[in-house]
Amino acid sequence: MLHFSFSTVLMAFLTSITAAVFIAIIFSHKTTMICIGYKIFILLIGIVFVRLLFPFELPFTISIFLPQSLSKIISYIRQSQIPIRKTHISLWNLFEVVWIIGIFVNLFRYTISYQQTQNYIQKYGQDKTTDSQYQNILDQICKQCNRNNSFQVIELPCLNVPIIFGWKHPCIILPDYMNIPQDKLYYVLYHEVMHHLHYSLPIKSVIRLLSSIYWWNPACIVLYQFSNTLMEMYIDAKITRNNIKITEQYTESLLYIKQASARHSVQSPPFLRGNMLSFAQSKNSDFKKRIWLLLQETKTWKKVVANIVLTVLTFCIFAVSYIFIFEANYRPPYFYKIFTAPTVENAYLITNDSVNYDLYINDTYIETITNFEYYPSGIKIYNNQQNLIYQTE
Repeated sequence: MLHFSFSTVLMAFLTSITAAVFIAIIFSHKTTMICIGYKIFILLIGIVFVRLLFPFELPFTISIFLPQSLSKIISYIRQSQIPIRKTHISLWNLFEVVWIIGIFVNLFRYTISYQQTQNYIQKYGQDKTTDSQYQNILDQICKQCNRNNSFQVIELPCLNVPIIFGWKHPCIILPDYMNIPQDKLYYVLYHEVMHHLHYSLPIKSVIRLLSSIYWWNPACIVLYQFSNTLMEMYIDAKITRNNIKITEQYTESLLYIKQASARHSVQSPPFLRGNMLSFAQSKNSDFKKRIWLLLQETKTWKKVVANIVLTVLTFCIFAVSYIFIFEANYRPPYFYKIFTAPTVENAYLITNDSVNYDLYINDTYIETITNFEYYPSGIKIYNNQQNLIYQTE
């Protein structure tokens, strides 16, 4: 049976924090990043978000009891002590309510920002799809990819780098001030086309959605930022394909757009930046890593060994987070004065929510539990309306 509780969310949180710190450390070291590449990080971030989507305790999970000091804090958080009408809720229950409210607020904000982006493009954008300089290059690129040219090209003010927007009807948007030479325009458009063909925007939206669900988790913010950079690295690699000539031309195009953007220093609206993928919008440090990754060569055996080690480590982190779970092991002083052990005669349980139960001994609240592993069978369990629903087995 699957259990959702404070402890399961804590394990998911600790796993995500561990992964975020791990990625941040490696990203900060240029040599290590070049040696490893980007693929292992895509795997790691994917596993972390799967872990966050499934914050449950499994039947084979082994409990690890925390020290008394930490257990006391967790016990206090889970105690039903806040009066609400005819019942009491815990700080954990209150956090769950705030968590759910935060999810809806973030989803609402995301929907509004997406609508603002569409309206801004429709209001200020100039359709340049039929211009031969764009149409000829896009036809060529789509022919190479065995796809029909369904891309719209728009020039937009208040934009500092080329971007792509739209899942079903892709729209490549270019800064209206930027006159890009034909040889570099080819790679700019190619980059945005590849984003569409490899579903980068839907993936970005899913990651943003998951980050909205765990809006209180700082690791999600970090992983979301890293995922944007990794998607750019993935597209870079798909275009260059380890071809030295293509890599040089592509890198020159990246640098050209970055320099042109720096000269004009246009600030795009926040809602515009949040809903799009760009050609060269990465932070300076991440942009340099993209260039390094394109130009540097790593010995194959070093890359294979590093990726094997990190892959094994990644799956170990994922597996351990389900095999073990941290549990509080604290009972208040009066617990031992009231009774020596819970029995069918002196104890009963009241459902707190779908998986948590408040334990009472001689009509006195003792603690909140998630399973009956250490309790005798036959203890009565009541719902909040004081109706008997079943007994422990």
